[in-house]
Amino acid sequence: MVGKALEYDVLKKNCEHFVTDLRYGNPRSKQAENFQTKAVVGGATLMGGALAFAGYTFMSKRFQRQ
Repeated sequence: MVGKALEYDVLKKNCEHFVTDLRYGNPRSKQAENFQTKAVVGGATLMGGALAFAGYTFMSKRFQRQ
């Protein structure tokens, strides 16, 4: 690996990926995997909350008109 230019990305190809690839032959980063999982779950939760709020707002205005 000496003298090679390697791509670096905090989530896809970081120093932990590099070290586990050298040591075990499998570029993995548990930290990046955990972060990505939490980001997906957090994003889905946020999106669900936003949709629920939008639905509540829409329905409450609709029933006020009647």
